[in-house]
Amino acid sequence: MKIVLRHKVTGHYYQSPGKWVRRADNALTFDAVDVARKFCRVNHLAEIQAVHRLAPYLMPLLHESRHSIWEGWVGERFGKWYSRGASIFGRN
Repeated sequence: MKIVLRHKVTGHYYQSPGKWVRRADNALTFDAVDVARKFCRVNHLAEIQAVHRLAPYLMPLLHESRHSIWEGWVGERFGKWYSRGASIFGRN
């Protein structure tokens, strides 16, 4: 996970001195929150939030149904037993 700096009022992300962007993908990233906060102090940046940014490869997981990953794993391992129980509890 990376850290980016977000302006509290505008919602834009810090890219470089005097340059703010709308997308977190284009922002300057930090490896730790304490490093990002120190950067803000040294560069006199006010009204800033340090925000955790998910790695791009994790983004598809946000669009998955909460149960689909777990149900897929359980269904593969327990087959018919899981399908019968899922239908009883309205999961199918």
